[in-house]
This record gives sequence, structure tokens and C-alpha cells, in this order.
Amino acid sequence: QANALITDAAMAIQQVLMMINEKKVIGTNGELISIQPDTLCIHGDGKHAIEFVKELNNSLQKAGISIKKIMC
Repeated sequence: QANALITDAAMAIQQVLMMINEKKVIGTNGELISIQPDTLCIHGDGKHAIEFVKELNNSLQKAGISIKKIMC
């Protein structure tokens, strides 16, 4: 789907923070959609995946959001 993947790191981080803080995402049509997020999946096959995860981790820490390991 067009616009289904956010490739700009800053925009993706903004979306993650909105998911956590406001429990909303911006749909491909620009509409705000209410959600109940439990986990965040990071696709490791992206061109800059490692850099993105580091930047995301720093942003989450700055926002006071803790990351927990899922025990399977």
C-alpha cells in the first residue's frame, strides 16, 4: 500500500511516541486511528535498521519510556 511504510526516521519515531502517549496512529489517508499498542515490531532488514533502533531507543529514554524484554 502506498504510504504504508514510514521511511523517515524522525517521522517513524514521532509515530511511535504518538502510539505510546496518545494511543493513536496516523493512517495512510492521514486520519487519526485509535489503537491499544502492546508491542513494537522493528524490521531488521531495513537499510538503516541498526541506526534507527539506536535513535528510537534514545528518543524513548528521553521521553521516560522504558523498554521491557518479552519473555516467551
